[in-house]
Amino acid sequence: MRKKLLISAIFSSAVFFISSCGSGETATSSSESVQKTGNLTIGVKFPSSGGLSSQYIDQNTQCIEVHVYAHSYDWYKHLILTPENPQATITGIPVGNNFIYVTSYDGPAEGNYCTGNQLDYVNSYAYIVEGDNNFTINMLRAKWVFVDTEGNPISINLNGTLSTSNESIDGFYVIPNYWLYPASIDTLKPSGVSVYEVYFTGSNLSTCNSANPSICPSFGIYYSQLIGPDISNNAFETFFDILGTQTYSILQPGSNGEPRLFFIQGTPPCYISSIGYYSPDYPLYGYYFDCSYTSSDNSIFNYTTSVTASDTMEGYIAEVMIKDYSFTYTCFTDLNDPQGSTITCPWDNMNSIAPSKLMKKAINQAIAKNQLLAQQTCMQDVTFNLEITTEDNMEWYLEEPGTFYTTVNIDLSFDICLYPFIAKAQQIEQSELNLIIQSK
Repeated sequence: MRKKLLISAIFSSAVFFISSCGSGETATSSSESVQKTGNLTIGVKFPSSGGLSSQYIDQNTQCIEVHVYAHSYDWYKHLILTPENPQATITGIPVGNNFIYVTSYDGPAEGNYCTGNQLDYVNSYAYIVEGDNNFTINMLRAKWVFVDTEGNPISINLNGTLSTSNESIDGFYVIPNYWLYPASIDTLKPSGVSVYEVYFTGSNLSTCNSANPSICPSFGIYYSQLIGPDISNNAFETFFDILGTQTYSILQPGSNGEPRLFFIQGTPPCYISSIGYYSPDYPLYGYYFDCSYTSSDNSIFNYTTSVTASDTMEGYIAEVMIKDYSFTYTCFTDLNDPQGSTITCPWDNMNSIAPSKLMKKAINQAIAKNQLLAQQTCMQDVTFNLEITTEDNMEWYLEEPGTFYTTVNIDLSFDICLYPFIAKAQQIEQSELNLIIQSK
């Protein structure tokens, strides 16, 4: 039996129609208490069986695996869907917090699992209420092409912060990257999280990718929330590395060398989800995470991006010129007494100024989310402060046991321009995948 990973995922811009039926079955837990349960009926239209034209799904899909876990991981069910059996029902799901993992493959089913190459995946949080629940999971793997309101392909010129720039983008590829465990993205609304490789396409993107100026690599994060009885939320965003260790989403610098970047804006500030993090009010996986911010304009956080139909994504591209920023961090061992328990940060002992990979990810995501400080097309001299505290493991750096915390403080000043977009999903052809692989 091939190894199963209990992690998150990506899936085509397909749509799974999921309904939970029944008035609530009962099951007895180990503590003899009665727990309310529901049922999930899951179905999909496969391309080989005449799927709906409005429902995008990779044309090579032959088999789909569905895993449902209780939030506590003490309950689990698994099933497969095929063109011959495109619908199935999972019974006895505990009412409350659950996670749904879906993966698609280009090979046939063998026993209880799919074979072949993994094509897509998605990880979604699902809050099941007693009675019927009806959800829609939107999938992402596709070639997304920018279009106008009439459906005609268009390009977005990224010259709002630098008038002499001739850089432009006309869409982006979304491709599976790796799995993540489900994580909390908000103290009140947990979410499943999927990570993707994203490749923007366009012209004159040589600062981002000198080997192929028509392709600019980045990373995308997809949040999926299913809240009973019938709320299906999602958000998509890309992020960049302000610390300068990567070149993804980098544009030609300003006239005085100012860094310029672009990204898809997806979620409000501090809406961070990453492996191992949790909010103080919503513990998950045992790692501490806290985030706060101040800005010169909070109303800008209404700008978001999401899949609005089976083959349609709508949202905003943000182009940013960073005029000034400061980055400081402090490490300590006692949350109740940070100043009295200050230590030399472990990465200082490794002759490195960069924080851990997890901290980098938190910083990058938070900065990207908080850059969108504009109510109009363009806005200048926006100021913003962000403070993040996370828990880390001493063994990752010094090969000795122990836990420590890091508080990062970031001050930013920047110009920003927003570009609303509509993108339509198309099948990714093998020749296009080969081109992307060569551009890495």
